[in-house]
Amino acid sequence: MRAREACRDACSSEAAAPYADASCEFEMLAMSKNPDPNPFGNPRWSKDLAVCDPRRLSSANLSGVLFMKLAMRLMSSMRSPMRPLWAAGLAALGALAAAAASAQPLPTATPESVGMSTERLGKITAMLTQEVADKKLPGAVVMVARKGKLVYSQAFGGLNDAAGAQMKPDSMFRLYSMTKPLVSTALMMLVEDGKVQLTDPVSKFLPSFKNPMVSVGTLDPVFNSVGFKLVPANREPTIQDLLRHTSGLAYGELTRNTLVRDAYIKAGVYKPTLDYDARDLPGAQMVEGLGKAPLAQQPGTYWEYSLSVDVQGRVVEAVSGKRLGDFLQERLFGPLKMVDSGFFVPAGKSARLAEAFSKDPATGADNKLVDVSKQPGNDSGGAGGVGTAGD
Repeated sequence: MRAREACRDACSSEAAAPYADASCEFEMLAMSKNPDPNPFGNPRWSKDLAVCDPRRLSSANLSGVLFMKLAMRLMSSMRSPMRPLWAAGLAALGALAAAAASAQPLPTATPESVGMSTERLGKITAMLTQEVADKKLPGAVVMVARKGKLVYSQAFGGLNDAAGAQMKPDSMFRLYSMTKPLVSTALMMLVEDGKVQLTDPVSKFLPSFKNPMVSVGTLDPVFNSVGFKLVPANREPTIQDLLRHTSGLAYGELTRNTLVRDAYIKAGVYKPTLDYDARDLPGAQMVEGLGKAPLAQQPGTYWEYSLSVDVQGRVVEAVSGKRLGDFLQERLFGPLKMVDSGFFVPAGKSARLAEAFSKDPATGADNKLVDVSKQPGNDSGGAGGVGTAGD
């Protein structure tokens, strides 16, 4: 909460008064030591202000990039049901285009020259310094940019608590769900290329998704219990459904639909011992298993955070004929000079990888993170990326 207040305070300062007619976006991107696919809970979107709520910063003991970006005039005119998707995609593109990567850093400026406050940005420094001192957060990298100018860049705390290494601006992190907007951007590139239509059924590219079944809840009035039964889907999920999380897919870690969860365990796309990591499976095997599993909802009827973006990655591969990471390198990472982005950390960069506390200070539970030391069996579009604050 303090980080959000500090950034919003800086944006609402007297120095920002000339820009009062524009909407001000604040986003915090982070990797959790005890990750879930959306470490801040569901984003709350308002008419003029897009906020990824960081209230779980301390309780989840986030270990990773804490990236704060203040940008003007984004999303204020969007009204459609897909607005959260486009907000996430455009926010990601803004961060990418304004990357403070070492290969091509942003021009710097004084905060006041772009309508921000040096004094109020200083509250971020004080807050995160205290979080690190209190052992609530191992470390963080924070960058604040506005109007294409970098006005704040700081590294806090430790990179690897066990080794005693310090965090640096080019430290690398597991991106977890911030991989999603990168992969959705790749899919939308193929839409722009005319190779994919939003209305295309997923089965056009991944045949195992043809004629799906849906697991629907039933109430037993005698025993007052809920069960599930399989019924045919009203229609097949489309590319648009994948992009807006209305495909009927779920996360085994989150769903309460027992038929879906059990099918995901059988397919190997959900492992109760390590959340959000099915990267050991070859992409084709993952798709085959998901295609045989029932959907948790009728396609197009409900929003549910899910493996949809992992499937987007498989669509990108099927259409392009390239591994997802190679496609992103060619079309996104390379052109934008995102020199440290990918799906694993090469051996030569491993010393820059940030690690979590061995145990969660809030619960005492062991922190289990995905292994990014080698190329995975599949490039996970939902939670498998790595990168830096600059990228």
